Amino acid sequence: MFLASKREIRNPGKRLLLYISLNENKLEECREFLNELDKYGFNYYLYVKSKENLDNDFLVEKSIYNCLKADVGIIVLDDETLNDPQMYNYTMHEAGVLIGKKLMLYNAGLSPESLNLFSKSPIRDVQLSSKEKVIEAVKNFITLPLNIFKDESIDCYTRNRIFYVKFVVMLDLRYNSLLKIYERLSKVRDDITLNDVYTMLEESVMTGIRVLHFGQKISFENIGYWPYHQEMKRLDLDFPLRSMFSKIKTFKKIECGEEVDPTDLVGSIKMEFVVPNNEILGVTFLPFFEIQDNDITPSDLVTILVDDGLKKEQIVKKIVDDKVRVYFPLNIEDGRLFYDAKDDVKEEYSETVNYFYPK
Repeated sequence: MFLASKREIRNPGKRLLLYISLNENKLEECREFLNELDKYGFNYYLYVKSKENLDNDFLVEKSIYNCLKADVGIIVLDDETLNDPQMYNYTMHEAGVLIGKKLMLYNAGLSPESLNLFSKSPIRDVQLSSKEKVIEAVKNFITLPLNIFKDESIDCYTRNRIFYVKFVVMLDLRYNSLLKIYERLSKVRDDITLNDVYTMLEESVMTGIRVLHFGQKISFENIGYWPYHQEMKRLDLDFPLRSMFSKIKTFKKIECGEEVDPTDLVGSIKMEFVVPNNEILGVTFLPFFEIQDNDITPSDLVTILVDDGLKKEQIVKKIVDDKVRVYFPLNIEDGRLFYDAKDDVKEEYSETVNYFYPK
């Protein structure tokens, strides 16, 4: 196993700003939509269009200011918005500001007549979307979690100290490991080949990372870290939250079936992780594999890890959400990534976990 790349992501905490514009008569109807955005932690500015608000210079100026500042714009279209000249003109102005960013149009029940008006408007090339489609599209803009702690006040307290580290780890895949899986499966399947085992690994094994907490045991004992004690709470969270697992890929280096030594490398498993880090405390974490297919078993993955140099006692199998996860440390010879933990997690996982030192 070796570290292929590692880089810090220092400004992922920039909260995505959504600009949302809707007619006042659609406010209640869109309440569920807004609640859904709140549930996902989106930060948005809402401009409610009415004759009074459109005649209010202060509100119009504030609306355009947030429109310019926004990362994503969502304009709710209904019959009145397209048929009322004042609302129509202002909506086209909003769209003009947002068109160079990401503009989405929420179809709030446009009639055939209004759809005809829309087809003649300057924004006719922007796709009309349902509520579900808009939410799904917006979720895709968030690549890193906005919140880490259950207590929002701790999130606010730590926000300027939390950054993210993205790193890629390559796990060597040896011919002997592949052969063991093949020999087990060939006892029940006559048609199985070594290349099939490659395919099974590619399609059925997922990887993720569990963040245990910020800091390590020494942090709890060091008086200098006492002001940050509330940040050392057990987290036990999988990151990134939006997409828990990253697909792994095996890259063939030689064709299976060739004359090879059992210890020869026949591929690599590429694992990409994104982990939050605390610039004062560091972070304790463990990667894991999860099986999505019955042909490959957790024991197969333990075999691959042991063949790469890990000890069995360093690997822990746990059932999470009815799936077996195989937690393992990264046996990378880099003191800034690896350490033997005398930690509060050793009984649940093992004494060997990973830790990123703070700068």
